[in-house]
Amino acid sequence: MRVVCREEIRGDQEGMEVGGERVDLLKEELEGGESVVWNGGMGVLELSKFGKGRMGVCEGIGELKDGNRMMGGGECGGGGM
Repeated sequence: MRVVCREEIRGDQEGMEVGGERVDLLKEELEGGESVVWNGGMGVLELSKFGKGRMGVCEGIGELKDGNRMMGGGECGGGGM
């Protein structure tokens, strides 16, 4: 397993979850948002080793001071959360 930018994923490889830099970017984008709708989890939910990115984004949503938050669809309520 290695962490790479999505542009570096070769045809014989798969992206399994969002990495730390993307999590930081997503958290930054969420700041000041009036509403957040999360439709399904990110990454391979069946494997706990691919949960850091998902949990990072989830924590970012939880840290929002104002606004509405809604989660639904897929396995966003489970999958190691």
